[in-house]
Amino acid sequence: MARNVKHTQHLSVSTDLVKHDNGTVTTSFGFLPSTGRHYFRYKRTFMSCERVRETNTLARSGQLWESIVITMLGYNKHKLLDLMEEAKFEAIQSIEGRTIVYSAMGHEWRQFGNPLRQRPVSSIYLPSQVRSRVLNDIEEFLSSQDWYVDHGVPYRRGYLFYGEPGSGKTSFIHALAGAIGYNICVVNLSEKTWTDDRLQYLFANCLIAVYCYWRMWTQRL
Repeated sequence: MARNVKHTQHLSVSTDLVKHDNGTVTTSFGFLPSTGRHYFRYKRTFMSCERVRETNTLARSGQLWESIVITMLGYNKHKLLDLMEEAKFEAIQSIEGRTIVYSAMGHEWRQFGNPLRQRPVSSIYLPSQVRSRVLNDIEEFLSSQDWYVDHGVPYRRGYLFYGEPGSGKTSFIHALAGAIGYNICVVNLSEKTWTDDRLQYLFANCLIAVYCYWRMWTQRL
């Protein structure tokens, strides 16, 4: 959409920080249509895009609520659907080959940091039979959803990785997520706002990483 709004003179700057595998950080800048109404032409159809920034902020992140309203001159709604599909395709392309880490905020997941480059499972310093056993078990689980449904068994799987800090637990989780094409959702169960309803709502169709499990419980004793 920003590509179609070429001639607007009311712009905002988008700053992206990219952390590379060697630890260096680079910065890139891009221009986006700023708040307000903008006009553009898409597939020979005139459209307007209004970007509205609310005064309310998102809890914890401090970011402002934003909404976008697209208006089209004409009656062919398929062009709007094409525009949405094109935006979706470009968004997926921008994170292809990367794993996104999310953090729970309220009853939804919010992206935490920049997408991480997917790491091969073979690069994790573990016995090859351990890597293969866990990955094969995950792949078998993902292909057996019908069995769980037919037998009335909750469709979920849990793994406990233990070891000293820096032993590769987090790296192994990132590698597994990349291998099966899943993103990672990080939760801190020591928060006092967790409820059963919130957990059931959030823990659907995602890979959950719970850190410091033993430490979390020992601190409560």
